[in-house]
Amino acid sequence: MRYPIVQQHDATDCGPAVLAMAAAHHGRRVSIAKLRELAGTDRQGTNLAGLATAAEQVGFQAKPVRATREALEQIPLPAIAHWREDNRNHFVIIYKISPKQLIIGDPARGLRKLAPDDFHKNWTGILVLLAPAARLRDIIQSKSSFSRLCSLVLPHRRLFLDALIAAVLLTVLGLTSSFFIQALVDFVFILGRKPALNWLGLGMLLVTLARVGFLGLRSYLLTHLSQRIDAETVLGYHRHLLGLPLIFFSSRRTGEILSRLNDAIKIRIAVSATTLSVIVDTLLVVTTGAIMAWLNWDLALRSLQLAPLLAVVVWLLNAPMKRHQRTAMEKGAEVEAQMVETIGAIQTIKAFRAETRIQVRTEARFDEMLDAAFRSQLLAVHSTTVSSLMVGLSTLSLLWSGGHQVLAGTLTVGQLMAFHTMLGTILGPIERLANANQSIQDAIIAADRLGEIFELDPELQKQRDNAVDHAVTGSIEFQGVTFRYGSRAPIIQNLNLRIEAGECLGIIGESGSGKTTLVSLLARFFEPASGRVLIDGIDVQDYSFDCLRREIAFVPQEIVLLNGSIADNIRFGRPDASPEDIRAAAKAARVDEFVERLPLGYETVVGERGLSLSGGERQRVAIARAILMNPAILVLDEPTSHLDSQSELAVQSLIDQRRGTRTTIVISHRPLNVSRIIDLNENRICAVAS
Repeated sequence: MRYPIVQQHDATDCGPAVLAMAAAHHGRRVSIAKLRELAGTDRQGTNLAGLATAAEQVGFQAKPVRATREALEQIPLPAIAHWREDNRNHFVIIYKISPKQLIIGDPARGLRKLAPDDFHKNWTGILVLLAPAARLRDIIQSKSSFSRLCSLVLPHRRLFLDALIAAVLLTVLGLTSSFFIQALVDFVFILGRKPALNWLGLGMLLVTLARVGFLGLRSYLLTHLSQRIDAETVLGYHRHLLGLPLIFFSSRRTGEILSRLNDAIKIRIAVSATTLSVIVDTLLVVTTGAIMAWLNWDLALRSLQLAPLLAVVVWLLNAPMKRHQRTAMEKGAEVEAQMVETIGAIQTIKAFRAETRIQVRTEARFDEMLDAAFRSQLLAVHSTTVSSLMVGLSTLSLLWSGGHQVLAGTLTVGQLMAFHTMLGTILGPIERLANANQSIQDAIIAADRLGEIFELDPELQKQRDNAVDHAVTGSIEFQGVTFRYGSRAPIIQNLNLRIEAGECLGIIGESGSGKTTLVSLLARFFEPASGRVLIDGIDVQDYSFDCLRREIAFVPQEIVLLNGSIADNIRFGRPDASPEDIRAAAKAARVDEFVERLPLGYETVVGERGLSLSGGERQRVAIARAILMNPAILVLDEPTSHLDSQSELAVQSLIDQRRGTRTTIVISHRPLNVSRIIDLNENRICAVAS
């Protein structure tokens, strides 16, 4: 492919997508999801440093530069250009520069040919120059979209094959009707052989019963296959999501992640229905065409002479249809993300009278989605219109040519009617094959979007063999730790800190100074860019994930409870906890004070995200949940932000009880009675106080 195009999957994917195009230009296929990971793409997109870093890791020599219009003609191609269009930052890839036009690959709009003035109107002057290095040949290639789709069918190939056999037999039985009609006209009606009518009627009855049986069998097998594919794609995607590292979720909007579930449905429709139909229809076209040619070569040729034209039209419409469908999916993910965000922030929206503004913003994104979907559907309408025209003209050609042969005595009326029936049999599948193109393209794009997530490594793959899995005392040490999100500026830089086992440490600092991020490194929710984090003198990377998250409990600043009873949420970290243990933890966190007023007590359902409870009640439940785990290390992130003075005393009592036996880290703007306080600001420890 001279100018490969890789469409972005989501609004923030343009950087990884242009890098995927550069790799494809050199014959290597790399997934967008993998490049997002390498570039540190987050909800704001990809910065220049991240793009250059990812290019280096893929196998390019990358150099970000600022260039002038005159120097642009001298750069090696392809090169990545920073672009600003419709007030949005964007990346495109330049494939060719000539005095009259530039050919660029736009991950949002496909291949574009622009006049120099139009290009320079949007170009910011920033480029990333790329030169392929030897290691580019060694990079492990991602699966193609088609192979991803096939990989979903292969585990169910036996079931798929059974359904295919039933469909083929059903099709063969359907072809017999043509010969029944020929015999009925030529032998019964014209020659007047009445006894043959009874035998033909019996034969047609048996064929009809067999067709009904195979139709029911095919429908049953397809339903079974659909359920299997649904379970594998939807539940498999959910299972894989649960195993991905936290950085995956923090770098994507919720709606973008959920939109992949809609992709799973499109895959199921294509695999269980469209793919089977395409295979059967293709066999039917070939078989019926061969029979027609065997019976009357001249008439078959005249009837089917327009079929190649239909195939050419479908092929020409394929590329633009695929591009518009991918854009529609991307815009649909944006709309879904917007709606999820709106529902989550509905109280804030109402409080600031922003309903109209939010509606306008949502409508704008929805209109973009509708526009892309309309363009795709318009192409599908063109395809359907052309196929319908071919059907009509082919039928006319058959009747006109066949009529002349009947009048000439070279063809019987029965043979003409049989041919007409077979033509209807063959034109229907040709029309379905033309119309199936959109569904197949939908499935291939959906499999691509879904499959790239499956290619991301679960966090358990980062767990070392023979990982440490035993109780810890709780001493902690940060040695020269630096952390950044993706390729952004460091949040924590060269931090050194030691916390003794049993110590109660307070961390204060301005918002965004890295307080919560620092403690997240303990449980390996994130990985430091450099330096080491040790617990009991052992690098956290040597512990199993299960051990770290069993020995460390968090009470986060933003409390999220799961939809279930209060008791279920308290024992969330210890599912085997007894009712007595649950009540003891609840009492220590003063949960019992408000539970006693509830009609169902501990069996009261907290609702989605625990929203049926007040902020203070949710915080107490979260503290009880952490207490029940009896962790060696307890992290309290703003534990008193929603509590009254009496509940604050309970938290202070908890800290005092753990002093000297269990390590406690308290992040707060209002320091409690802790052994030591560190002030974390400007990426480092600014002060330490006792």
